Amino acid sequence: MDAQIPGREGKAVTGLTPAALAAWVEALGPQAGTLQVISPHHCWRLLLVGEGLLLAESGDRPLDPFLRKAKDVRPPLPNLPELERLVATDGVERLTLYRAIGSEETLPENTRQALQQTLYEVLLAIVLESELTVRWYPDRAIAALALPRWRFATLYKGLLPEVQRWRGLTYVRHPYQRVQLLDSDDTIAHVPLFAGVTGGRHPIVEIADRFRQDVFRTALKLDKLAEKRTVAILPLSPLTVSPEPIATAARAPTICVVDDSPVLLQQFAALLQEWGYDPLMVSQPQTAIAQMLAARPALAFLDINMPESSGFDLIAQIRRQPEIAKMPIVLVTSESNIANSLRAKWANSRFLAKPRSAGDIYTFRDALRRHLRELAPLLSDPLV
Repeated sequence: MDAQIPGREGKAVTGLTPAALAAWVEALGPQAGTLQVISPHHCWRLLLVGEGLLLAESGDRPLDPFLRKAKDVRPPLPNLPELERLVATDGVERLTLYRAIGSEETLPENTRQALQQTLYEVLLAIVLESELTVRWYPDRAIAALALPRWRFATLYKGLLPEVQRWRGLTYVRHPYQRVQLLDSDDTIAHVPLFAGVTGGRHPIVEIADRFRQDVFRTALKLDKLAEKRTVAILPLSPLTVSPEPIATAARAPTICVVDDSPVLLQQFAALLQEWGYDPLMVSQPQTAIAQMLAARPALAFLDINMPESSGFDLIAQIRRQPEIAKMPIVLVTSESNIANSLRAKWANSRFLAKPRSAGDIYTFRDALRRHLRELAPLLSDPLV
């Protein structure tokens, strides 16, 4: 497996086993984005931040199966009607839907339960496949979602005993298989709910939800009914159309600024937003590398003099990280002297002097604009 592949947006990686997929996710490091997983029978979307899994979607339907799970939890989710309305509204971005689920700090326990059940269902379906294709779409906006995160590796390892139980079934092989009633004279066939979900249209996961039962327990009962020829377990249907790549909107370049001054960070952020950039402000240099690896900024401005780590220390750390080693860097300091300028040049970076008086502000803005134009240009340049 190519460890460099996770960073290549939209590149298809084929022939992965579920175990290789788990290793692949671990290789993502601190990145955030959407992982499209494709099997011969189905496709899924996994929202990941580092190794943390936030949400999983089945097929192309937004928030499926989360909404199905949410309908069965008690007490009902207070925002369920709003979520259903948003899903039914044309043109609503998925990020808007994800944000509407809520924030981890205020998330009701039943919502958390529905999210966890969703992850379990989707990962079980994925792990029971034999061969997978994945495409990775980095998206820093996913990292900003306030949803709970479950470690992918922990979920995967926890499912392995369950997978062995599924492998022991005779007729049922996958939770997405559908069920067809064969013996209408059997006693269970006269149960309206059972008859309603065994017409060959409902997958086992939906049948389990209808009966509010564990999906394996449902599969085990259906396996026994298949042995009696009461029902037939239909084979999985192959995908007839290859899933479309996930469309990603063109995003403004991310500009990282590392400085221990809240005032300067606020001023930097205001300018960058005004000029059409996506600012990433870092006030604690010890967290800068992790945040850069997650956000992959187009350019970084580093304060030279900080209490715990100098800008030159950060440059040394950045150059040791293959993912960001070639990122352009501009060193920023109020000590505008020849020594600092030479050190910046020696470190293969540029130098920007902080304004020391009101009269220096325009000079600073002009120099900042020049660095942005040359090192992280926008598609359309508003810096005039």
